[in-house]
Amino acid sequence: MNNYAINGNHSFYDAVMELKLKDGSTMLSEQTVVTEWRDEKIYRERYYHA
Repeated sequence: MNNYAINGNHSFYDAVMELKLKDGSTMLSEQTVVTEWRDEKIYRERYYHA
């Protein structure tokens, strides 16, 4: 997890993952996640991939 923010009942974070493929090569995958919380539980999540 690189960056994160919390504002009211929403949280955000971004992550960069290095994936190792079956052929031994690697690739980077980036994602940002937006989470909406209700009653201290995840109510809704949305993932954005690049």
